[in-house]
Amino acid sequence: MEGWLDDWGEKADDDGHMMDGDGGMMNGSGGMMGGWRWMTGRDFHRLGGAPAQAFEDMWLRMMIRHHRGAIAMSKDEVENGEFPAAVALAQHIEDSQQAEIEQMRQMLAN
Repeated sequence: MEGWLDDWGEKADDDGHMMDGDGGMMNGSGGMMGGWRWMTGRDFHRLGGAPAQAFEDMWLRMMIRHHRGAIAMSKDEVENGEFPAAVALAQHIEDSQQAEIEQMRQMLAN
């Protein structure tokens, strides 16, 4: 992907985040990346204090939310992307993340 950024004349920071032309990270506001919320310190704190079964259920629900965000970003790339390899990767991410969501839903049902 760094090669793609080079091809497009873009840069990533030391952590691999894509930077805009002004040196700012390309993401949404308020800790949102692509319009979805990262897990917060509060989320992790709640997980740490949860009994085993509650931990597993909470973790799965948080991962489903996380995967939905990846799917939303991927759909945007599939619909609006201009670079065929990036569009293909986005489609693969969308498909695989949806399959994982279904698997996690089944785990929650048991």
